Amino acid sequence: MDEGMGPPASIEDVDFGPRWVKANAAEWNAVASSLGGIDFSSDGHQVMLSAMRPRDRMFTATPLPEHAGVDASLKYVVGCWPIFDPYARYLFAQDAGKDGLVKSTERFFGGVEQMRERESSGVAWAW
Repeated sequence: MDEGMGPPASIEDVDFGPRWVKANAAEWNAVASSLGGIDFSSDGHQVMLSAMRPRDRMFTATPLPEHAGVDASLKYVVGCWPIFDPYARYLFAQDAGKDGLVKSTERFFGGVEQMRERESSGVAWAW
């Protein structure tokens, strides 16, 4: 992975998508307030994190000037085997001796502090 491809740049990108779609929903006869998201696997935490913190300045660094009031809130998020707590997975990988996963997690997040800051373990689960 190239330098700068992990957070916060990756979450800024994830956060920009819903804002842009909501800002342009009328062009497709869509209802902006009904927008939901779906996430998959290792990077799945980013959609959930953006949805949980739709106005977080860390994620909204990419401006949408003509629609500054539009946020990244989502009506729902469908998580398909996401890693909502990357720090817990990181600790598991260390304990299990999965060095490749440890290194790739460190490279993606840039360190444990950033990992903890971007976890979405406060999710209210609905089964």
